Amino acid sequence: MQGRVDTLSERKQADASKDVRPTLRRTSLLEAEREAANVRLRAERRAGELLKELARADESRGGDLKSASARATPIRSPYSETLASTGTSRQQAHRFQALADMRKPDKIRRDFGRQIAQSSRATQ
Repeated sequence: MQGRVDTLSERKQADASKDVRPTLRRTSLLEAEREAANVRLRAERRAGELLKELARADESRGGDLKSASARATPIRSPYSETLASTGTSRQQAHRFQALADMRKPDKIRRDFGRQIAQSSRATQ
């Protein structure tokens, strides 16, 4: 008979493997979610770095609302063209650029390690 467990040790082993499978599945799902979040964060940070490099419209070119230049079709900057073509809102672009300004976690760890080392030398 297939699937029949003959000895007590085989039965315990089969039961143990059944108990571990859902836990492994949950763990791998959490790791996948964590990795996806890290990939998204890196992509948003890089998008912010690239957006910061793009030229924006020159604010001094505008006129008052009554002038002919104000009624003319505005010249779109590479920045606004990129936002329009990617479907990125100004608020998202601002958030991406703020992420780009933040220090990266590995740099924070290095700096924190240096601070601890310096403080331990200072107390000795």
